[in-house]
Amino acid sequence: MVVIRREDGTTLIDRHALAQLTRRSIHTIRLRCTVVERDLGGRALYDAAASIALLDRIPTRTRVRAA
Repeated sequence: MVVIRREDGTTLIDRHALAQLTRRSIHTIRLRCTVVERDLGGRALYDAAASIALLDRIPTRTRVRAA
């Protein structure tokens, strides 16, 4: 898990950590959220506050359990 706190107060978070926090799929995050920058290993980093606000506006799919 990668979390970076910048001097300007923004928090950058990697896709996997964002998926765990929001309980959204990595695929949804990759499709909807904008990559702000990349870490030294090339992993995408997202603005945590902006991404969470964006994902909160998108409804989740309701799944029906098979009997």
